[in-house]
Amino acid sequence: MSEAKTTLQISEDLRRKLKIYASMRDIPYEDLLTDLLYIIEALAPFKDIGQFAQFFEKNTEKFGLNKIIEKLGTSRYIVEDSEGKSLQIQLELFSSDYSRRVKKGHVDMIVAVVSTANEVEGVPVKALVNLSELGKLILEKTSPGGRLILIPTSLYNRIERLIKDTSFKDPQDYVTFVLRDVVAMHEQGKSDEPFTKEDVERVKERLRALGYL
Repeated sequence: MSEAKTTLQISEDLRRKLKIYASMRDIPYEDLLTDLLYIIEALAPFKDIGQFAQFFEKNTEKFGLNKIIEKLGTSRYIVEDSEGKSLQIQLELFSSDYSRRVKKGHVDMIVAVVSTANEVEGVPVKALVNLSELGKLILEKTSPGGRLILIPTSLYNRIERLIKDTSFKDPQDYVTFVLRDVVAMHEQGKSDEPFTKEDVERVKERLRALGYL
């Protein structure tokens, strides 16, 4: 006996996009939606905002925050950031959920499980998974000209703060710059002319900036 079917009311634009992606894989809409739901469940392992709040309270450093100052509700907090400033944040499973809230109030930052952008309605977003960066990471991992190297989130956040208002476009740009310099120093050390005292100090300064010393 076949399972009962139902009809979904969706916009024409969304229907067109579903049709394109379904045809790319030569599968029916239902299979495509099933796969999309699987991806969503994998990206957002928390059943509700309460579970995410419990995780957040134990892992504030993963979002570049020092500590929780006060809990204002199920999903709103006053926190201290890495620079000691007080911020009011809103938790969301998906950052886009914030734009659907009727009563938003003042929020300095959105902390989400999944985000497709670095900000929503002008409010900066910190997310466990940023889909706007995921495509870039996949390209880097599959590109013959680059490889993916994982670093601790806390270190990434420190580098992000360090390069603010500099010519470095992102933490990867900075890490590549520093490591290229460090590797060159090590290669020089294996040659006939070993490190000078100045070279050693220069390497140490680079490593300190990256948080390794």
